[in-house]
Amino acid sequence: MPIALQDHYFQPWSLLEAGLFSAALLAIHRQRYWLLASLVALASLNRETAVFIPLAFLLTIDMKSLLNTRSRNEWKPILLFGGLFLIWAAVFWGLRYFRGSASHIETIEGLLARNTTKGSLFYTFVNGSLFLGGLWAFAFLGFRYAPSFIKRVALIIPLYLITVIVWGVWYEVRLLMPLYPVLVPLGLSFLYPQERKTMAA
Repeated sequence: MPIALQDHYFQPWSLLEAGLFSAALLAIHRQRYWLLASLVALASLNRETAVFIPLAFLLTIDMKSLLNTRSRNEWKPILLFGGLFLIWAAVFWGLRYFRGSASHIETIEGLLARNTTKGSLFYTFVNGSLFLGGLWAFAFLGFRYAPSFIKRVALIIPLYLITVIVWGVWYEVRLLMPLYPVLVPLGLSFLYPQERKTMAA
Protein backbone atom coordinates (compact mmCIF):
# COMPACT_ATOMS: atom_id res chain seq x y z
CA MET A 1 0.00 0.00 0.00
CA PRO A 2 2.74 2.60 0.79
CA ILE A 3 4.38 1.74 -2.53
CA ALA A 4 1.11 2.06 -4.41
CA LEU A 5 0.45 5.54 -3.03
CA GLN A 6 3.93 7.07 -2.76
CA ASP A 7 4.33 8.95 -6.04
CA HIS A 8 1.08 10.86 -6.39
CA TYR A 9 -1.68 12.58 -4.50
CA PHE A 10 -3.71 10.48 -2.09
CA GLN A 11 -6.84 9.37 -3.89
CA PRO A 12 -9.11 7.45 -1.49
CA TRP A 13 -11.33 6.07 -4.24
CA SER A 14 -8.48 3.69 -5.10
CA LEU A 15 -8.79 2.11 -1.64
CA LEU A 16 -12.56 1.82 -2.05
CA GLU A 17 -12.15 0.40 -5.55
CA ALA A 18 -9.96 -2.47 -4.34
CA GLY A 19 -12.30 -3.24 -1.44
CA LEU A 20 -15.46 -3.14 -3.53
CA PHE A 21 -13.91 -5.30 -6.25
CA SER A 22 -12.83 -7.85 -3.64
CA ALA A 23 -16.30 -7.91 -2.08
CA ALA A 24 -17.89 -8.29 -5.54
CA LEU A 25 -15.71 -11.30 -6.38
CA LEU A 26 -16.70 -12.87 -3.07
CA ALA A 27 -20.38 -12.23 -3.85
CA ILE A 28 -19.95 -13.83 -7.29
CA HIS A 29 -18.27 -16.87 -5.78
CA ARG A 30 -20.99 -17.28 -3.14
CA GLN A 31 -23.77 -16.52 -5.65
CA ARG A 32 -25.10 -13.62 -3.60
CA TYR A 33 -26.52 -11.81 -6.59
CA TRP A 34 -28.59 -9.13 -4.85
CA LEU A 35 -25.51 -8.17 -2.89
CA LEU A 36 -23.50 -8.23 -6.12
CA ALA A 37 -25.96 -5.84 -7.80
CA SER A 38 -25.66 -3.44 -4.85
CA LEU A 39 -21.88 -3.61 -4.99
CA VAL A 40 -21.91 -2.83 -8.72
CA ALA A 41 -23.99 0.28 -8.02
CA LEU A 42 -21.69 1.43 -5.20
CA ALA A 43 -18.54 0.69 -7.16
CA SER A 44 -19.94 2.58 -10.17
CA LEU A 45 -20.46 5.65 -8.00
CA ASN A 46 -16.81 5.35 -6.97
CA ARG A 47 -15.11 4.82 -10.36
CA GLU A 48 -16.11 3.91 -13.91
CA THR A 49 -13.78 0.89 -13.76
CA ALA A 50 -16.60 -0.86 -11.90
CA VAL A 51 -17.54 -2.12 -15.38
CA PHE A 52 -14.99 -4.88 -14.73
CA ILE A 53 -17.26 -6.41 -12.07
CA PRO A 54 -19.96 -7.46 -14.59
CA LEU A 55 -17.18 -8.57 -16.93
CA ALA A 56 -15.64 -10.68 -14.16
CA PHE A 57 -19.05 -12.27 -13.59
CA LEU A 58 -19.36 -12.97 -17.32
CA LEU A 59 -16.03 -14.80 -17.28
CA THR A 60 -17.29 -17.18 -14.58
CA ILE A 61 -20.18 -18.38 -16.77
CA ASP A 62 -19.67 -21.79 -18.35
CA MET A 63 -20.35 -20.82 -21.96
CA LYS A 64 -19.71 -24.33 -23.26
CA SER A 65 -22.57 -25.80 -21.23
CA LEU A 66 -24.82 -22.89 -22.20
CA LEU A 67 -24.30 -23.56 -25.89
CA ASN A 68 -25.07 -27.24 -25.41
CA THR A 69 -28.34 -26.77 -23.54
CA ARG A 70 -31.89 -25.96 -24.62
CA SER A 71 -33.12 -25.11 -21.14
CA ARG A 72 -34.06 -21.46 -20.68
CA ASN A 73 -33.09 -21.63 -17.00
CA GLU A 74 -29.47 -22.21 -18.00
CA TRP A 75 -29.43 -18.78 -19.66
CA LYS A 76 -30.23 -16.91 -16.44
CA PRO A 77 -26.55 -16.00 -15.84
CA ILE A 78 -26.48 -14.15 -19.17
CA LEU A 79 -29.57 -12.17 -18.15
CA LEU A 80 -27.92 -11.44 -14.82
CA PHE A 81 -24.80 -10.18 -16.59
CA GLY A 82 -27.01 -7.90 -18.69
CA GLY A 83 -28.69 -6.59 -15.54
CA LEU A 84 -25.35 -5.91 -13.83
CA PHE A 85 -24.06 -4.13 -16.91
CA LEU A 86 -27.22 -2.01 -17.09
CA ILE A 87 -26.73 -0.99 -13.44
CA TRP A 88 -23.21 0.16 -14.24
CA ALA A 89 -24.34 1.99 -17.38
CA ALA A 90 -27.24 3.69 -15.56
CA VAL A 91 -24.91 5.05 -12.87
CA PHE A 92 -22.18 5.95 -15.38
CA TRP A 93 -24.44 7.88 -17.76
CA GLY A 94 -26.77 9.12 -15.02
CA LEU A 95 -23.92 10.90 -13.25
CA ARG A 96 -22.84 12.53 -16.48
CA TYR A 97 -26.38 13.60 -17.26
CA PHE A 98 -27.14 15.13 -13.87
CA ARG A 99 -23.66 16.36 -12.92
CA GLY A 100 -22.14 16.97 -16.34
CA SER A 101 -18.75 15.79 -17.58
CA ALA A 102 -15.55 17.13 -16.10
CA SER A 103 -12.96 18.49 -18.48
CA HIS A 104 -10.13 16.13 -19.34
CA ILE A 105 -6.89 16.71 -17.47
CA GLU A 106 -4.80 15.16 -20.22
CA THR A 107 -5.36 13.80 -23.70
CA ILE A 108 -4.48 10.21 -24.61
CA GLU A 109 -1.62 11.55 -26.72
CA GLY A 110 -0.36 13.59 -23.79
CA LEU A 111 -0.53 10.61 -21.47
CA LEU A 112 1.40 8.46 -23.92
CA ALA A 113 4.12 11.09 -24.23
CA ARG A 114 4.29 11.42 -20.44
CA ASN A 115 4.36 7.66 -19.84
CA THR A 116 7.13 6.95 -22.34
CA THR A 117 9.78 9.33 -21.01
CA LYS A 118 12.86 7.64 -19.59
CA GLY A 119 12.09 8.80 -16.06
CA SER A 120 8.48 7.61 -16.20
CA LEU A 121 9.45 4.22 -17.61
CA PHE A 122 12.06 3.81 -14.87
CA TYR A 123 9.58 4.59 -12.08
CA THR A 124 6.98 2.38 -13.75
CA PHE A 125 9.41 -0.54 -13.63
CA VAL A 126 10.43 0.15 -10.02
CA ASN A 127 6.91 0.71 -8.69
CA GLY A 128 5.46 -2.17 -10.69
CA SER A 129 8.15 -4.52 -9.40
CA LEU A 130 7.66 -3.47 -5.79
CA PHE A 131 3.87 -3.57 -6.05
CA LEU A 132 3.89 -7.37 -5.72
CA GLY A 133 7.60 -8.18 -5.54
CA GLY A 134 8.31 -11.86 -6.16
CA LEU A 135 4.60 -12.61 -6.08
CA TRP A 136 4.44 -11.44 -9.72
CA ALA A 137 6.38 -14.57 -10.74
CA PHE A 138 4.37 -16.80 -8.38
CA ALA A 139 1.10 -15.41 -9.77
CA PHE A 140 2.20 -16.22 -13.32
CA LEU A 141 3.32 -19.73 -12.36
CA GLY A 142 0.29 -20.32 -10.15
CA PHE A 143 -2.31 -19.92 -12.90
CA ARG A 144 -1.92 -23.59 -13.79
CA TYR A 145 -2.77 -24.70 -10.25
CA ALA A 146 -5.35 -22.08 -9.32
CA PRO A 147 -8.99 -23.01 -8.62
CA SER A 148 -11.28 -22.82 -11.62
CA PHE A 149 -12.99 -19.67 -10.33
CA ILE A 150 -9.70 -17.78 -10.05
CA LYS A 151 -8.54 -19.02 -13.46
CA ARG A 152 -11.68 -17.66 -15.07
CA VAL A 153 -11.59 -14.31 -13.27
CA ALA A 154 -7.85 -13.95 -14.02
CA LEU A 155 -8.74 -13.58 -17.70
CA ILE A 156 -9.84 -10.05 -16.86
CA ILE A 157 -6.25 -9.02 -16.11
CA PRO A 158 -5.25 -8.31 -19.75
CA LEU A 159 -8.44 -6.29 -20.32
CA TYR A 160 -7.83 -4.27 -17.18
CA LEU A 161 -4.18 -3.63 -18.08
CA ILE A 162 -5.21 -2.30 -21.51
CA THR A 163 -7.35 0.40 -19.85
CA VAL A 164 -4.45 1.34 -17.57
CA ILE A 165 -2.05 1.51 -20.53
CA VAL A 166 -4.40 3.76 -22.53
CA TRP A 167 -5.90 6.02 -19.85
CA GLY A 168 -3.59 5.69 -16.84
CA VAL A 169 -0.33 7.12 -15.58
CA TRP A 170 1.78 3.99 -15.64
CA TYR A 171 3.92 4.57 -12.56
CA GLU A 172 0.79 5.15 -10.46
CA VAL A 173 0.47 1.50 -9.47
CA ARG A 174 -2.52 2.33 -7.26
CA LEU A 175 -4.42 1.67 -10.49
CA LEU A 176 -3.47 -2.00 -10.16
CA MET A 177 -4.91 -2.36 -6.65
CA PRO A 178 -8.24 -3.88 -7.83
CA LEU A 179 -6.19 -6.82 -9.14
CA TYR A 180 -5.03 -7.75 -5.62
CA PRO A 181 -7.88 -10.28 -5.04
CA VAL A 182 -6.92 -12.05 -8.27
CA LEU A 183 -3.12 -11.84 -8.20
CA VAL A 184 -2.72 -12.91 -4.56
CA PRO A 185 -4.73 -16.17 -4.94
CA LEU A 186 -2.76 -16.94 -8.10
CA GLY A 187 0.49 -16.55 -6.20
CA LEU A 188 -0.74 -18.61 -3.25
CA SER A 189 -1.79 -21.39 -5.63
CA PHE A 190 1.87 -21.80 -6.56
CA LEU A 191 3.29 -21.39 -3.05
CA TYR A 192 1.36 -24.22 -1.36
CA PRO A 193 2.42 -27.51 -2.96
CA GLN A 194 -0.09 -29.79 -1.19
CA GLU A 195 -3.00 -27.66 -2.34
CA ARG A 196 -1.49 -27.57 -5.83
CA LYS A 197 -1.51 -31.35 -6.06
CA THR A 198 -5.14 -31.49 -4.96
CA MET A 199 -6.24 -28.83 -7.45
CA ALA A 200 -4.28 -30.34 -10.31
CA ALA A 201 -5.74 -33.81 -9.69
